[in-house]
Amino acid sequence: MQHLNNILILIFFSLFSYGCNFDSPTPAGFPQKFVSCELVILQESHPLEQAFVKLIPVNETEKDWSIGGYTDDKGAVIPYTYGKWKGVPPGNYKITINKINENNKGVAFSFVELQYTQPKTTPLNLEVTKGKINQTLEVGHAVNIKMP
Repeated sequence: MQHLNNILILIFFSLFSYGCNFDSPTPAGFPQKFVSCELVILQESHPLEQAFVKLIPVNETEKDWSIGGYTDDKGAVIPYTYGKWKGVPPGNYKITINKINENNKGVAFSFVELQYTQPKTTPLNLEVTKGKINQTLEVGHAVNIKMP
């Protein structure tokens, strides 16, 4: 009986550790390496809190990659790829930044100049090669634009 209990405990911990494998393989055709990256987003030289930062690959074959995250109270974001892998695959990226809030009447407002919210108009770029990326980006003036 003790032998059976030991086997069951071994099976349980094996399944538990398999389920908690954070280094799971990436999908076929997807990069196997991620570069550590921290971006700090400032607006009028102050940290932009709770903004969504998205990195959009410039390479057309990589356009479906989902890379980004939210800034903290210091304006810092550590992007995750597909919300699963910490870091960014090597490549060239356009960076968009959005911060939208709703008032108590359900009207949405953008707090970032609109040029920074779209891949075609954002002036923000990032080249990721190897090593560690630490970069500070400025997103212009504080605005309060009513969204349609």
